[in-house]
Amino acid sequence: MQLNIAMFECENLYREDSPIYYLKEDYNVECWTTEHILFISLFALPLLIFWSIIFPLIIFLKIRRFKDKLDDLPPKLNKYTFFFRGYKSNYYYWENVVFARKFLAIFIITIAGLNSAEFQMYVSVYIMIVSI
Repeated sequence: MQLNIAMFECENLYREDSPIYYLKEDYNVECWTTEHILFISLFALPLLIFWSIIFPLIIFLKIRRFKDKLDDLPPKLNKYTFFFRGYKSNYYYWENVVFARKFLAIFIITIAGLNSAEFQMYVSVYIMIVSI
């Protein structure tokens, strides 16, 4: 997921009055050209949406369907026990909250990485405090 977000991180490697942005992961790739936008549209953005929204939603809906029978799941659903074991049965959704918090932290820290390391530290500490 962090690599998908990194596809949006660009840095100006030219003059300030007429900036030319290049991808931080690969300075050979100029940002916001047709090739870069095509790559983002076809790969980075769909994967980011899948792993950050669709996949957690699918897992949540599967677990929610059996929320009253989480202790006696059908054998084919035992692979989902990772997402709710260790939590009380009425908090079956908490792993999704933890995932959302992690995703938000990665996203904000990556975006904050465009600024100074000090700003990135402040944002990280703020996320940890809000998470408590």
